[in-house]
Amino acid sequence: MLAPCIAITLGTVALALGLAAGSVNWLGLVASMLEWTVMVAALSSLALTFVMIQTIRSGDALIPGLKSRLASNAQRLRVVALGLALYVPFHASCGIVKQRLNEIYPFWADRMLADWDAALFGTDPAQWLHQRLTAPILTLLDFGYSLWFPVNALCFITCLFYGRGRLLLAYFLLWGICGPMGQVLMSSAGPLFWPNLGYGERFDGLIANLSFGPIYGARYLWLTFMSEEMSFGAGIAAVPSLHVAGSAWVAACSYRTRLMPLGFSYFAMISIGSVALGWHYAVDGIIGVGCTIVMLALTSLYPFKRRTVERGQLARMA
Repeated sequence: MLAPCIAITLGTVALALGLAAGSVNWLGLVASMLEWTVMVAALSSLALTFVMIQTIRSGDALIPGLKSRLASNAQRLRVVALGLALYVPFHASCGIVKQRLNEIYPFWADRMLADWDAALFGTDPAQWLHQRLTAPILTLLDFGYSLWFPVNALCFITCLFYGRGRLLLAYFLLWGICGPMGQVLMSSAGPLFWPNLGYGERFDGLIANLSFGPIYGARYLWLTFMSEEMSFGAGIAAVPSLHVAGSAWVAACSYRTRLMPLGFSYFAMISIGSVALGWHYAVDGIIGVGCTIVMLALTSLYPFKRRTVERGQLARMA
């Protein structure tokens, strides 16, 4: 099931090492790997805590019940362990690729993308949203936007546990293929960086209304971009919006489960937030959703082995 994901991970690691050859800050790379490892370990602990709570609620003694549950799912847990072992170097390498591509391909597509937005919607969507959204709603959108890692990672772990190979492969394709291709074909930064690019006052009103998370996040990203140093979570890329693509992937994970309303609500929140918070042009999200749809369609061509799943298990999947 994970064979194509392993291949994409190895390719991404090789690309990252090739792009960073002779200039990589190895201490920074190790630190980035450790940060990803800590975050994954924290989420794994959260998942284990959930299992412990379920064991107690079922009336079983905690330790014997927990051992029984883990033993009965040993094969699945081995898949989860392997998948998480891929997750850390994969995302660390994606971060290196993203930052190095910033240096290789200068930003040029922002004016074009902003004009596409205006032509498609009759105005700048971000400006239109800011005329209708209150400060508390923007704060809520910013909070939801910051949850992309735990939400996507928990869905990733769930897909590993239930053997949803098609969704897992689509995830690796989105981050390993679509993200870098977008940077190469339409290198762009996003509305928040419009002043840094020297493009004028078009988004000054939007930026003036964002006095919280996005402003500080944008400052961090721009400073690391200018310093050309490897930093955790750095790198600037507007096309495609992987936040929106990732939230569409989460919605796909929730499809036909009892969490489907939550999954699609999350997708809607991220799609609106990506524009309202100034991170992306609306067309970035549209392209991101298109990437998710195309990647899911492509994964249907891969001959995954069918796995027997107990009745009702996928319906209960979180």
